[in-house]
Amino acid sequence: MVAALLGAVMGGFGIISLRNIDAADTVLYEKMTVSVGWVAEGATNRLRSNVLMIVLNPDDPAFIEEEAEKITARIKAMTQAKDEYRPTLLTDEGRRQFTEMENLEKTFNTEAAKVVALVKAGNAQGANELAMGLFTTNVNRMIVVLGEMQAQKVRLAKEQADTNTELANS
Repeated sequence: MVAALLGAVMGGFGIISLRNIDAADTVLYEKMTVSVGWVAEGATNRLRSNVLMIVLNPDDPAFIEEEAEKITARIKAMTQAKDEYRPTLLTDEGRRQFTEMENLEKTFNTEAAKVVALVKAGNAQGANELAMGLFTTNVNRMIVVLGEMQAQKVRLAKEQADTNTELANS
């Protein structure tokens, strides 16, 4: 009887421990690993490439329109990716980085629209100057922030994995 009771208690403890490990693993996946994908999606190089291709091809209206449509689609995809990323923010540092990224992105989108408008208006020189000024400065800062965001998520995922291992070992 005592052996059966002891076995039931150990079995119950084992089930609870397995559920804790499963929950910890879910946190690792949903809040840290999946969200690293947003950082990749949020990479600004594709948008910068579209804008700069417009600057380099000011005499091709059809090409300019195609690239402008790509820019609009990428901005929409980034907005959706940010909506998915926002709930994965677990730390004050992550929230600060995300806010900085959103602010940089607003400036980036405004400057990109100005560059496109200048090219469409026939002011290729003005578009080039703008693209090489605040637009590029802003893009470079965005890339740094994205790198910081990615590094933080990887660090958090490693810490969670270590915690999960400790939990499993216990």
